[in-house]
Amino acid sequence: VNRNKIRNRLGIQKNQIMLLSVGRYHVKKGYDVIPDTVKLLKRGGANIKWVIVGKSLNLLENKFKELNIFNDVILLDEMGSNKETTNFPCDELIEIYKAADVFVMTSILETYGMVLLEAMASRLPIVSTDAEGCKHVVNDGVNGLIVPVGNSKAIANAIKKIINNHELKSELISNGYKKAQMHDWSIIKEMYLKILIEVVLIGI
Repeated sequence: VNRNKIRNRLGIQKNQIMLLSVGRYHVKKGYDVIPDTVKLLKRGGANIKWVIVGKSLNLLENKFKELNIFNDVILLDEMGSNKETTNFPCDELIEIYKAADVFVMTSILETYGMVLLEAMASRLPIVSTDAEGCKHVVNDGVNGLIVPVGNSKAIANAIKKIINNHELKSELISNGYKKAQMHDWSIIKEMYLKILIEVVLIGI
């Protein structure tokens, strides 16, 4: 994709770091930690724009406005599935993944961090909380950085660590992409087939 074109469309400047979070507004997503994280990053001199994609994000607006950081975030409505296929995510969201610099998962709880794999497949470095459903996808220091749930300072420090260490960023991206490839349908279908054969043989 044309990163510059997408970033221009979103109103993100060339010298800005684009952070990305994907998911509807819900207490389990931990989005309430984002405003304080933005303040810490700005205080440290980071030029960032945090893009959040999901339903009901208008509930976050007042908090950002109260802290005078509403211009540092972009809240986008949830995007639907690809109209031409049954593939998820949709093309528009894929473009946003590919235009970002760092993916941030602030969740308190997840069943499984599917968006983490989507970000890895888009070659993004990951910062994620150690929440259930997230820590089983991200291996700290290998394909992402793990931070404690609800700790805005730890999240900000991890983001800065990736921004300032290009070697680390490249390593996280490479390992994350390999992790995502292991979930490709060509591999997953063989695993399903193996399980089904074992079940049938046991039944016999």
